[in-house]
Amino acid sequence: MKCISSNRSASHMLRQRQILFASCLLVLFSVTLTAARAGILVAPTRLVLEPGERVGEVTVMNNGADPVTLRISFVNYHMRANGSFDVATEPLPGEHFADDFLRYAPRRIHLAPGEGQTVRILARPPSGAPVEYRSHLRFQTEPPLDAPSKGAGNGGNERDLSIELIPLYGVSIPVIVRTGDLSATVAIDSLSVRSGPRKTPMATFRLRRSGNRSIYGDIRLYLTPQGGEERLVGETLGLAVYPPLEARNVSVPFNKLDAANLPPGRLRVEYVDHDDNARVLAEAERVIR
Repeated sequence: MKCISSNRSASHMLRQRQILFASCLLVLFSVTLTAARAGILVAPTRLVLEPGERVGEVTVMNNGADPVTLRISFVNYHMRANGSFDVATEPLPGEHFADDFLRYAPRRIHLAPGEGQTVRILARPPSGAPVEYRSHLRFQTEPPLDAPSKGAGNGGNERDLSIELIPLYGVSIPVIVRTGDLSATVAIDSLSVRSGPRKTPMATFRLRRSGNRSIYGDIRLYLTPQGGEERLVGETLGLAVYPPLEARNVSVPFNKLDAANLPPGRLRVEYVDHDDNARVLAEAERVIR
């Protein structure tokens, strides 16, 4: 979005700013609606190539109402302790990016509404010590061919207010390539209970990872009230810790609890393998008084 205003009298400038403010609000609202209608679906949401596997596939679907053109590329990220990501240009110590040896096709696709396409990925990792490599495959929209040009709507007079809006959106998924014998363990510590938004109780803790690979699993919260039976009161799916990060801070709301106030009892937290829910990777308990 680009906003341009002319350099005129003070009263005219005030009016221009008022128009600009109102227009920007409409722009933000329009961007929200556009992103909601985009409907770009990608499966799987993470691709893991285990040792010996060299080929993978990702399917992208246009579930929106309009045709879309997507540019496909790789991008690298550092994971923060709160689970967010920063774009990375160089790997940190203990971090290994995969984009240098990944090949994929196609690199650009056009999808009509309801249409999907498969992207094939070929990995040729270097030989050597056991390593987990990771990069993110990004699907980024391109502006439509009939997008408005600069200054459209004002006769090309740059002295007048003009707004150019070309909303772009996208999605990225991790692509992980593993070589050799890798392992990781995880533990839960610093478990506590606090009040979150709208006074919803939340379990907060740290996931501590050790080893030479990432971990990926689901969080489950179980509550046993005094004199009662244990029941599931909260759940979060698909939570990862990527190397070289050793600990991630986690907050999980009690989203399956009817009452806002916790009864006294015992809280148990499980971190289970996302692909094998019977396999408990870590657990911790805390008494709630």
